[in-house]
Amino acid sequence: MNMFSANSQNQATNTVYVFIDASNLWEALKAKSKFLDFDKTIKYIKEKFNGTSIKAFYYTAYPAEGTRNYSLDGKHKFFTFLSKGLGFAVIKKELKRISVVNEHGELIEEKGNMDVEITIDALHHFKKYDTAVFFTGDSDFLALVTYLKNHRSEE
Repeated sequence: MNMFSANSQNQATNTVYVFIDASNLWEALKAKSKFLDFDKTIKYIKEKFNGTSIKAFYYTAYPAEGTRNYSLDGKHKFFTFLSKGLGFAVIKKELKRISVVNEHGELIEEKGNMDVEITIDALHHFKKYDTAVFFTGDSDFLALVTYLKNHRSEE
């Protein structure tokens, strides 16, 4: 997982927007057997980037009802905590179920890529923030960060 920042010049006010790709974040944390305290993380980012205000977006895909033999209540409680408890904007969509046929037969793969949603929001809110922080392991976002930096310097 990498944290990219598209930062503007230092100024009296600094609005920070944080874009979190939950799938990539989860995989990175799981690989290192770590837990992330979102409240402390947001406070750290606010301090690190001298943020006068901060807005966090959490992008996640979730399984459709009836596709699991366990309850999804814990996930929904977590999303509610992020939204109501910490003020995050939680953007979620149902995992796409894709039928794949190989030499072993037919398999169902699930995809929940949120790259497009993150990119659209980063561009849509561009004039509302001074600093953007991206939590993702996806190097595809380097093009977005470069674009944001270049267009911020033109202002």
